[in-house]
Amino acid sequence: MGARIVGLCRPTSPEKWGPYGKGNKYIYHALPCSPCPKQYLGEVTRCQKNDCMLAIEVDEVYELAQEVLQEEGWPVLVENRVKED
Repeated sequence: MGARIVGLCRPTSPEKWGPYGKGNKYIYHALPCSPCPKQYLGEVTRCQKNDCMLAIEVDEVYELAQEVLQEEGWPVLVENRVKED
């Protein structure tokens, strides 16, 4: 397909679980509780804190998505407007 991926990695290791493929990128914060050992054992965790997702800021996602789009030749967006070079 050739679609690029911006992954938001939770308690699992992105090296083990991806996203795989050329040009795919991810955001992952190595917290003291990650990678979650239960995930490696194939167990579903019922973590109530979700610190791994709460650590990911909206601006991080936006900036990484912009980076991926720019690498693909799309114009850079600034404040919901197309940035003129």
